[in-house]
Amino acid sequence: MIKQGSGIFFDWYIALKAAEERKTIISIETSTEQCNPLWSVSEDEIVYGIEASLKELEALHAERSTLLWNSTSRENELVKHYKCGTLEDKFFNKKEIPTEMVHNIEEFRAANIREKLNYDIFTQRNYRMARRMDEVFRQKSNHIVFVAIGAGHFFGDNSVLRHLQRKGYIVQQIGENDKMYLLNHKCTSSSKAKIQTCMEKRARVE
Repeated sequence: MIKQGSGIFFDWYIALKAAEERKTIISIETSTEQCNPLWSVSEDEIVYGIEASLKELEALHAERSTLLWNSTSRENELVKHYKCGTLEDKFFNKKEIPTEMVHNIEEFRAANIREKLNYDIFTQRNYRMARRMDEVFRQKSNHIVFVAIGAGHFFGDNSVLRHLQRKGYIVQQIGENDKMYLLNHKCTSSSKAKIQTCMEKRARVE
């Protein structure tokens, strides 16, 4: 996991490494799906939400330094837990879109827009990505598959990991210092096992 401002995006870094090692790269989302994710939200609702967000940002401008400090602190905490394998649902709850930017929108309309945004950005995409990952795992059952997705898709009842579990996959979390060894299609794990999807080609974590 690489923080913003560290020089390169994580997915771009992974793609470069894969290309250098001549590995096959498969996209689990199309460019159209990534660039146009808001299928449920109307144009009027998008404009309304943007205007409300801009007003809120103007109101918070005086507190900018405090907000930046809080953002950096939370980012550092997220990276720390990610590396240690101790991230939990409650730390990164993506059940709903943060409400800080929509205080000036009528509550009912704001709730409706947030629900649609949550469905488009997380629920629908998580299901679609999990389905495509399952297809790749089955097609590449004799290969090791590395998948990179944003941390926001890891948590909640409709997360990518939950969808994979419902399809029969075993999901284990790993820490920064854990070591993995292939086990010829059998899956076992030690007490230190922490996020590794155990597929047809299984892995042990020590």
